[in-house]
Amino acid sequence: MRFLNVAGVCFAGLASIASAGVVPAERVNAVEKRATSTSTRVPDAACTNGPLTRSCWKNGYSVATDFDQKFPTGGATVTYNLEITNGTCNPDGNGPRLCLLFNGQFPGPTIRATWGDNLVINVKNSMKDNGTSIHWHGVRQYHSPGSDGVNGLTECPIAPGDSKTYSFQVTQF
Repeated sequence: MRFLNVAGVCFAGLASIASAGVVPAERVNAVEKRATSTSTRVPDAACTNGPLTRSCWKNGYSVATDFDQKFPTGGATVTYNLEITNGTCNPDGNGPRLCLLFNGQFPGPTIRATWGDNLVINVKNSMKDNGTSIHWHGVRQYHSPGSDGVNGLTECPIAPGDSKTYSFQVTQF
């Protein structure tokens, strides 16, 4: 029996080696040609919005804009109020379970803003026993690291009964 297990492992190893064949040169060259093709994006200054140019936006911005270097400022201030509570929910249909709820619902409300807007999000921790924070996964915190929400790293937790205001500009599209 031990021989069969060892033989099976050896044959699996040989199969993986045998399947790692050489790619013909013409296929490699085709991939290289595709990788070096130029983009059809138009620089911001030459871009005008119209029915056939949806990648061109207003005020000199386009899909080609590097939002790490340039983004609109002076957008609207968009305010949300969130209250975090413990409650029950049934997220997977397998019966009620303990959940963190935002404004009494799971999942929480959708937060919408436009590129360049300033988000102000007031968070109240109404849980009985736990401190918390909100980490904005994937949202760039440009000049606002205190609003990043990493509990114990960039901020202290919001204690039960306390509130915190997160404020940051939407610099990504």
